[in-house]
Amino acid sequence: MTAEALYERLLETISENELKERIDKKIQSVGGLLSEEGALLLIAGELGINIEEIHKEKKHFFISDINEGMQHVDISGRIMRIFDVNTFQRKTGTEGKVQNIVIADKTGSIRIVFWDDQIDKLKQFKRGDVVTVRNGYLRKGLNNEFEISLGKDGVISSGQDSPDYPPINYVKLKIRDIEDKMSNIDITGRVSAIYGIREFAKKDGSIGKVGSFVIMDDTGEIRVTLWDKKAELLNSLVKNDIITIENAYSKMGLNSVEINLGFSSNIVPEKAEREDIPKSESTNVSLPDVKENMRGINIEGYVKEVYDIRTFNRDSGTGKVGRFLLSDDGHELKIVLWDDKTDYLVTLVPGTKVRIESCNIRYNNGLEAHLGLGSRIQSLKSEEKIDEKKIADYGLSEAVNVLARINSIEGDFLVIVDESGNVPVSLSQITNKNFSIGDAVKVVGALEKDSDVLFIKSTSIEKGNYDVPTLEDIMNPPFKTIDELSNNDYCIISPIIKHIVNEGDGYIVVCDDGYGNIRGKIKKEVQPWKEYDIKARIYDNNNLKEFYGYEIKEINPASKAKDI
Repeated sequence: MTAEALYERLLETISENELKERIDKKIQSVGGLLSEEGALLLIAGELGINIEEIHKEKKHFFISDINEGMQHVDISGRIMRIFDVNTFQRKTGTEGKVQNIVIADKTGSIRIVFWDDQIDKLKQFKRGDVVTVRNGYLRKGLNNEFEISLGKDGVISSGQDSPDYPPINYVKLKIRDIEDKMSNIDITGRVSAIYGIREFAKKDGSIGKVGSFVIMDDTGEIRVTLWDKKAELLNSLVKNDIITIENAYSKMGLNSVEINLGFSSNIVPEKAEREDIPKSESTNVSLPDVKENMRGINIEGYVKEVYDIRTFNRDSGTGKVGRFLLSDDGHELKIVLWDDKTDYLVTLVPGTKVRIESCNIRYNNGLEAHLGLGSRIQSLKSEEKIDEKKIADYGLSEAVNVLARINSIEGDFLVIVDESGNVPVSLSQITNKNFSIGDAVKVVGALEKDSDVLFIKSTSIEKGNYDVPTLEDIMNPPFKTIDELSNNDYCIISPIIKHIVNEGDGYIVVCDDGYGNIRGKIKKEVQPWKEYDIKARIYDNNNLKEFYGYEIKEINPASKAKDI
């Protein structure tokens, strides 16, 4: 018998942690002269396990052999479904966690239930893997069917594939093949558009979440909708990613079939590029060159006039349509937005320069640009982009190129600061270290981590007359009302958020502080009709004041009144 087989047999009686402790104690008790197999044999004897019985061939146990009253169940199978982790409140008031999988063999399938810390053991497995579950206990679960729960002594490990565990029966579909009311859909495609997550009130009064994106292959494109916890998966997607959607279902949306992700659905990123799946690319077309039936084009221009939003009735409910007029160098084009896209209109101000991506041209008493599933409106600034990366925007191991002020000098480190935060900078590779507090610098390097402290390992630091607020303004920005704002101001404004539109990695907001209105972009999620202190950089966008928001704090009316 191998040490591995004996080890597995002992796990049927005691936990893995206890077994490891016993092995260590046995080996240490004889000064390290005992092998692990020898220690296992001694432990088996102490536990009264007959080694000779283990040598006898053990009958293979199938799911159909499970009967009521069985204890310490050992079973193997292929993972067919992996469900989300759910949290719940125990009677003691503490929070618990539970996660289910479904495994199957040639005789049937059964649900396996993992609790609390046991859930971490599932992270190494994926749908389609063969696993062995040991020391589970049997109980009746959903629909009064048997399920196996893994308590603190339960074990899950990789199993050996065999014909006893049939493969997952699925066929990857093409988008053109998807019809209404299909289930168990697996599909691979490229992300062509990503929409934001929004909240809504459910019938029971709780708050739900919904988000969506568009996936495309060589046969077409389709919207994918994610609900509640699944909506958070949107945060990990990037346009033009290749992904596989597993175990989804389809249903009719407003005008076409959509894919929906349920509890056991999943999104798996594909590492390899696929030349057979087209990239989401659009052609830039100037307004005078726009022609009927053009599809997926990009256009730019200035907002000339914004029209009212109109509601109408359709078979599936109430719809919305809105329009604005785009102009450029004497040429004009009407832009049409439908349903949720009409939210953009509240953020548009005449004179704003915008870019419209992936729109379709139709004729309706004149040419019109219609925004479809993957369309997007983006505000443009003619000069340098205000939303250049700041310190807080960089992630671990990412290449850094940032403008900032020196806040302090500590040995072989500088501490630099900008509107978004501060970070230490290593000077180990810098020869010219002639710096002073308050210097404006351009730092190039990479963000690294040492003893849980993030720092920039710099390869270049250049002093210069960069467009960075003074150190005093960064550390203590002045409060200003909207009517007092000037180009390049860095200050704190305290407006009420009137309108919010999700845009890519941030939000477009329209604010009012009682002295004026201003449009801006922020990265933190905020609530409408609440008041916030916003550290903001002001810029001119074609003679209109706009801002980019950094640190944002909700104003507590009671504390503000107390301060006054």
